[in-house]
Amino acid sequence: MFEKPIENLYYMLLSGNGSWNDSEEVKEAQSAIEEYLTEDVYILVESEICRYGLACEKQGFVNGFRYAVSLLMDRGNYESFSGVKEERSSHDEY
Repeated sequence: MFEKPIENLYYMLLSGNGSWNDSEEVKEAQSAIEEYLTEDVYILVESEICRYGLACEKQGFVNGFRYAVSLLMDRGNYESFSGVKEERSSHDEY
C-alpha cells in the first residue's frame, strides 16, 4: 500500500544534498572487501557488491519506515509492520 511512496522517499533522501556520509562501520567493511579481493576481481564484482548493498539498505529503510509509522499509529505489532496476520491466543496481552 505505502511501499512505492516510501521507496520514493528513500530515493529522494539518497539523492539529497550530500549530507549523509558513510559511517566508520561502512568504511571498514568496504576496506575489508577491498583487501580480501585482488584488484582485478574487485573491479569485476564491484558493481554487484554495490547493487547488493544498496538493495539491503533500501530494504532496511523501507522496513524501518513502515515500522516507525506503525508505532506512531499505535499499531506497533507484527501484523501492522509486516502485513502478515499474527496468530494470537485469547490469553495474549497487548
